[in-house]
Amino acid sequence: MVLWVMNNIFLIFIVGLPCSGKTTVAQEIVSRYGFVHFATESVRAEYLAENLDMTEDCDFTPEQHAYVYGEIEKRVKCAIADGKSVIVEGVYRNESQRAPIIEISDGYGGNLKSLFYYLTCDSDEAERRLILRKQNGTKAPAGVNGYRKIKREFVAPPQSRYTRYDTTNGTKSVVKEIIDAIGRCM
Repeated sequence: MVLWVMNNIFLIFIVGLPCSGKTTVAQEIVSRYGFVHFATESVRAEYLAENLDMTEDCDFTPEQHAYVYGEIEKRVKCAIADGKSVIVEGVYRNESQRAPIIEISDGYGGNLKSLFYYLTCDSDEAERRLILRKQNGTKAPAGVNGYRKIKREFVAPPQSRYTRYDTTNGTKSVVKEIIDAIGRCM
């Protein structure tokens, strides 16, 4: 009985550079399936509370990375243990940052339905989105300069595990494909 229940629990992991559409895609999936959504920017904003300057163009500090990624790992484990499907999304710029989420997935020995996505976007379009996001009062303080720094450090995830989607022209078709993939796994 436990394996059957676990087979109906999903771990969706979405990574990519800022403004590649991660949050938009995740929110659409959440609205369709009701999965629990963990976003690095939301946990960071919660952690910093009133000390987060939205006008500043900055990246996560090492302390913020450690707290946010550790906190998401704990929350994901608790949600899955409670029988809830989850979506995790954030930049996760290298394999060492991605490893804890992958370890959670692998730790269930195939009894957890895990889908991994890497979203990309043309740099000019991403920078345009960043400017709009800043104007609209985002939870994410990274602007164009922060984006460029993160882009230099970002290591693309392996194609063997992650399905790659380009969201330069929008997220509608990406959302449809991911929702279809989830549906096929149910």
